[in-house]
Amino acid sequence: MLSLCLAVPTWAAADEASQMLQKGIALFDEGKYMAAQEVLLNVDRDALTEEERALRDEYVDRVSVALNMVDKANREVEEAQAALMAENFAEAEALFESVLENEYALATIRQTAEEGLRDVAARKNRAQIEPDVTPPTAEEDAPTERVSEPLSPPPASAPTVSGDDRTAEARVLTQRGYLALDRGHLEGALELFNRALIVVPGYPEAVSGIERVRAHVKVESGSVSMVEKIKRTNRIRWQRVVASYRDAEAESRAHVIGNRFDLAKQALLRARQIVESGREFAEPLSRYESLRAEVDSLARFVEDEERRDNQEQVRKTRNEIAVKNTARLAEQRRNKLRRVDALMEQAADHRKNRDYAASIDILEQVVVIDPRNDQARWMLDHLNETWAYLRQREALSDKRRETQDVLANIE
Repeated sequence: MLSLCLAVPTWAAADEASQMLQKGIALFDEGKYMAAQEVLLNVDRDALTEEERALRDEYVDRVSVALNMVDKANREVEEAQAALMAENFAEAEALFESVLENEYALATIRQTAEEGLRDVAARKNRAQIEPDVTPPTAEEDAPTERVSEPLSPPPASAPTVSGDDRTAEARVLTQRGYLALDRGHLEGALELFNRALIVVPGYPEAVSGIERVRAHVKVESGSVSMVEKIKRTNRIRWQRVVASYRDAEAESRAHVIGNRFDLAKQALLRARQIVESGREFAEPLSRYESLRAEVDSLARFVEDEERRDNQEQVRKTRNEIAVKNTARLAEQRRNKLRRVDALMEQAADHRKNRDYAASIDILEQVVVIDPRNDQARWMLDHLNETWAYLRQREALSDKRRETQDVLANIE
């Protein structure tokens, strides 16, 4: 009955460990690698079967790889955004595509990479437009005066066409240009307006169309771009904060795995300082709150693992003491048995020599040393009876001899 009661908690622990293992695998499949790592590291490995332990170790390694790949995606996004701001479009495009090819990249990072690729394409288009249309600078007060600068006069070999036909052609080209402008195709609209000006130099509607294109370019690259630049700078800084936090977090978890909890706490403190210092760069603020929640979760993880390690150390110490006590008691039992065996041999030798008093004395020592020694008790009782009988017979012999002596004296 006792063994059954002790087995029930073992079954319960094994079942709980299996459930935690399945939960960690499910979190990994959902892409929640941090939560998966925390659950898998908290699984009681000793309570798992051999196959489950192998599966748990495999997923711990896979989580480590996934976290490294997530960090890689974060760094590549940061580098790509920096390359994009430096107008190094080829490098930025390659880095964004590398992020999208990273199967472990988080959804938010993938979204940032997709937006970055669209931004690269848009900037490439603007770079192709800029040779024809130069956005006005702060010193240019009248950009309309430079409309005709990118335009070249009609070629001398152009066929002679009547004015009405040229005007009609310019009108069609201008209408097509406005249609492209309404659809947001700035490059195509500008090309159509330039063609209209080639057909009819100074065509008013084409000039107005070019001014509208310039206005769009100014809006995209002027004051709005400053706000966007600040946002992108903040995003890059926040990405650096996240990357630095990931490094500190990985370091803290590595120290926890190595049972170096003092170093783990130092890395945790550094991770918390990194997150707090980057609060102003988080947009929206929920990103900061989410990362701070991760810091709190990491702190609980470190604390739980340290408490668990302390309990494990206490358990190991108790087990070591119990093993030592068991060994000491076993050695005492062996010494007692050896001493008892030696005394029993001495008692047997005295018995053979009919030295019953010495044998009885030794057997009494054996009974004191080993009260449960039935053989010694039986021999002691038998020898006591024999020794009593012999003493009685000797007394009777002495009495008979004395009687005979008295009778002999009387006679």
